Amino acid sequence: MSMPAIYTSARKPLLIRLMANGVAQALCALLGLLLIRQLFALLASPVADSAWMLPIGSLLLLTLLTAWLRRQERIDAESLGQSYVHEVRQQLFGKLLGLPLNQLQQLRNGSQMLRFVGDLSALRQWIGLGVSRLAISSLTLLFGLAGLAWFDLRLSLAVLVVLVPLILLMLLEGPKLAERIRWSRRKRSQLAANVHEKLAAIATIQLFGQQRRERAYLRRQSLRVSEAMVAQAG
Repeated sequence: MSMPAIYTSARKPLLIRLMANGVAQALCALLGLLLIRQLFALLASPVADSAWMLPIGSLLLLTLLTAWLRRQERIDAESLGQSYVHEVRQQLFGKLLGLPLNQLQQLRNGSQMLRFVGDLSALRQWIGLGVSRLAISSLTLLFGLAGLAWFDLRLSLAVLVVLVPLILLMLLEGPKLAERIRWSRRKRSQLAANVHEKLAAIATIQLFGQQRRERAYLRRQSLRVSEAMVAQAG
């Protein structure tokens, strides 16, 4: 089954809103820098008390606006992820309904349930938190670097000196992360399938006195899942 496209007519308004949000957050950050610089300039010179009111009030309003933008970013990102997962869920279920009976009997229920719950949750996070945040961060970064270059070109170059190696390091680590994600998913799928099957056969396990063996087997599976998840987090 091929994955649906992210950029579709249904999700286009959400993506545009997220990108506009990134530009707005970058502009708020630059405006905040200007207001802070103005406050420092006021500190360095004797002025009337009323002169402080405008920059301080503007900073407070800017903080509220930034908080609202971050909230809206989270809502739009979640809507984007849910929209994508909804489409994948419909395709996946339709694919299952169209399988021949002999293939359906070979599928393990636990692993299939994991696809509908655990895997789709990860997919929602990838779209809602990964892709959307990448789009916003990229725009914020570009505008932020432009603003720093406007203040002082050396500041912008100093940020790039640190940023470029970090981006290269992340690109190099990407394949390792993908492999660890596949490993952890495989271990979670095995654990889910085992628990689902054993719950269906719990009377047989009790009848033949296999409780200790099944607990030991589940303990080993659970430890392997824990190791896989810790490796992925690392």
